[in-house]
Amino acid sequence: MQTFWKIVQFILGFVLGLLLTAGIAAGIAVYLLNKLADTPSKPLFAETMSPTIVEEKEEKIPQPEGYRAVVTW
Repeated sequence: MQTFWKIVQFILGFVLGLLLTAGIAAGIAVYLLNKLADTPSKPLFAETMSPTIVEEKEEKIPQPEGYRAVVTW
């Protein structure tokens, strides 16, 4: 009879150990996946930081004869 309880104790301990390990692993996986699922913050650009200081760029008028260019493949 004593051998039976040792076997039951071993099986119960083994199953509880597996459940505890699986629970901890699942908790860590959920934590890490939730951190990866967050959307990143909106990037800040110099143009959006100070909209009052905007330099007006003069657009160059293209020449009617065009530009000389060499096309290479």
